[in-house]
Amino acid sequence: MRGDLLPNQFSNLIQNMHRVFGQKTAVIIDKYDKPLLATIDRPDVHREIREELKAFYGVFKSSDAYLQLVLNRNHQVFPSKRVFRLE
Repeated sequence: MRGDLLPNQFSNLIQNMHRVFGQKTAVIIDKYDKPLLATIDRPDVHREIREELKAFYGVFKSSDAYLQLVLNRNHQVFPSKRVFRLE
């Protein structure tokens, strides 16, 4: 997402779906936090991705009139049950 290009294209897509089909759009996002988790140890890249995601999610607020549902789905699997132990 460089600049406003992808957020604008995404906004246009939502509006065009509404125009063409005459119904509000549903958007389902899977593993929305994966880019952030993958860059947690690289602060500069992490910050850049966080800003890009803010622009991406800002599209939903400005496209509210065209949206029926926005669902963020994340299923985090932990490799070890010991994450929750207090030993």
